[in-house]
Amino acid sequence: MTEQHADYDNPWKDALSLYFPAFIEFFFPKIDTNIDWNRGYEFLDKELQQITPDAEIGLREADKLVKVWRLDGEETWVLVHIEIQSQVQTVFAERMYVYNNRIFDRYRRQVASLAVLADDQPSWRPTQYSYEIWGCQVLLKFPTVKLLDYQLPTLEASTNPFAIIVLAHLTTQQTNKDPQGRYQGRLRIAKSLYQRGYSRQDILELLRLIEWMMRLPKNLERDFKQELTRLEEENQMPYILSYERRALEAEAALKAAQQEVQAAQQAAQQAAQQATQQAAQQAQQARQEAILQKSREAVLEVLRIRFESVPNPLEEAINQIEDESVLKTLFGQAIAARSIGEFQERIDALLPKDEREEEHQESYVPNLETREILARLDGILQKGREDILEVLRVRFENVPNSLEETINQIDEDLVLKTLLRQAITIGSLEEFQQQIPG
Repeated sequence: MTEQHADYDNPWKDALSLYFPAFIEFFFPKIDTNIDWNRGYEFLDKELQQITPDAEIGLREADKLVKVWRLDGEETWVLVHIEIQSQVQTVFAERMYVYNNRIFDRYRRQVASLAVLADDQPSWRPTQYSYEIWGCQVLLKFPTVKLLDYQLPTLEASTNPFAIIVLAHLTTQQTNKDPQGRYQGRLRIAKSLYQRGYSRQDILELLRLIEWMMRLPKNLERDFKQELTRLEEENQMPYILSYERRALEAEAALKAAQQEVQAAQQAAQQAAQQATQQAAQQAQQARQEAILQKSREAVLEVLRIRFESVPNPLEEAINQIEDESVLKTLFGQAIAARSIGEFQERIDALLPKDEREEEHQESYVPNLETREILARLDGILQKGREDILEVLRVRFENVPNSLEETINQIDEDLVLKTLLRQAITIGSLEEFQQQIPG
């Protein structure tokens, strides 16, 4: 039986970002009762990165550092480790100790290190790290939970979002070589979402997370969506159908963009005899402006596909950016960001507000002449190809030369925009290649 691909780290990372209080309540209820959630909490991603300058211990995708406040008013940092694959006990326990010690050494903050053991080895249960030499002893004990200890009735009875995450995780492990079993398990979990009293947004988020974790072959993925659509029609709760509506809206937007390109091409043909040296210089400026505009549109397109809507202030901020390198960085951030809020924070870090406003005031609005229009079209097409390849490299690391050559030969803007959307949502490079027109 073919082994089924699964992504554990990224769904756990997203779930922690979305539902951190629920995470503490579900896995560490005694700690939960000692935290003042009314004061909020803060993810310290930058601080966590600062304590892991090397790779010998290995920062995992699902590791999180969070600032909370205890009921007595004291600030405390919580370091969460999600361990998917069991390692030699000393290695994992050592990593817990090293991170805890580095945080205290650098920031002088009290740190509670918590571990979730999500592996499939029942006997692997590290709880401390220690060593002793010449009468000197170092010891770190850390609370752990083991996902294998959670029973099905407990998970099915809980309304905590992490009951769903754990259920999806365990089912994924159990169906490693059983695609039909994984399909049935994922469908059963999806149906249960409607019976737990979740909000519309929570249902959408949890469906996204279990889909991300519980990968299915293409034919079973199609069957799953059809069955879920039928279920929603029966319950008169069109949550998933909203994806279909967004797809239609995106298709309409792509058609409108194609009409704009065709109009530009006609204008270029009518003005073909008016090219001069000045027009050639303006063409270069127009091409650069087209690349910038295409870069902005690509960032916004990724955000809309991932988060459904983009706040107007954020859209305006993106449309004011005139630095291509900043837009390229934001394009990658749009793919990786866990939420609109996190993406906004990364914009603020890359480009302060006053600088964005200054650049907006100085932005160049080209006077389109013949070569400017042609250059703009060329810039739009080239940027479209580059965006697709960038998404594929971020998601799948290596892009075959043959696929890259095929993409670089595409000269239709509508096709490129459609492929960009596919590159963001597709399950594998093989599936993506099948979407390219012959």
